Amino acid sequence: MANNQKAQQNQDNDEESPIQQSPNPFDEYAHNTYEELLEERIILLNGDIRENIIEKAAIPLMQMAQTKEPIQIYLNSYGGSINDSQAIVDIILTIDNPVIGMVFGKAMSAAFDILIASDYRIAYPNSLLMCHSGTASLGLQTLPALNIEAKLHESYFERWSKFYATRTKISEKEWLDLLNSGNNRYFFPQEALQKGIIHHIVSPGNKPPLNKILRMKW
Repeated sequence: MANNQKAQQNQDNDEESPIQQSPNPFDEYAHNTYEELLEERIILLNGDIRENIIEKAAIPLMQMAQTKEPIQIYLNSYGGSINDSQAIVDIILTIDNPVIGMVFGKAMSAAFDILIASDYRIAYPNSLLMCHSGTASLGLQTLPALNIEAKLHESYFERWSKFYATRTKISEKEWLDLLNSGNNRYFFPQEALQKGIIHHIVSPGNKPPLNKILRMKW
C-alpha cells in the first residue's frame, strides 16, 4: 500500500513539474524559423529525411508551384529514406519553377539526390557532399527473395546513374561504377564545382548572386 502511495505521489510530482509541462524552446524556435522561411519561398530540410518530408517539403513545393517564382531549398542532412527523398526529387523535376538548392554543412545520401535535382546548386566552402549506394537491412529471407531485392537495387543504380549523369559532368558509367562499389563517395565543394555537381561556392567576396539567379530565365 505504501509503495502504491509513493508511486502515486511521484506521478503527481511529475505531472506538476514545469520541466515536464514546458515545451522545448529550441523546438519552438526551429518551427518558427521554418514557418518564416516558407513565407520567403524557402524550404528548410535540416536533419534526417523521413516520411514527414511530405508535410515539410512535398506539399509546400506543390503549393509554391502555383505561382511561377523560384523556390529555394536549404539543406543540412546526412540523408535518410531514399523512397521519401525521391518524392521530393520527382516534384522538383516536374514543376515549372526553378529550384535553387543551398548546402549548409552537409548534403549526403538522400539529401544529395535532392541537391542534384535542384536547378542551381550552391555550397559553402566547408560543406560536405556524399553519394553512395545506400544500405538495406534484409533480415531473414529466402534466397529467391534476396535475389529479387538484389535486382531491385541494380535497377535503382541504373536509374540513379542516368539521373546523376544528366545533371553533372560525370559520366553515367562512372556513376554506375561508384554505386556498384558500395563505397561512400565524398565531395568537397571545389571538386564538386569542377565536376558540375554544384554551380557556386560561397566565399568572402564571392557570395551567390541570388538576385541575378532568381531573375534567370530557366
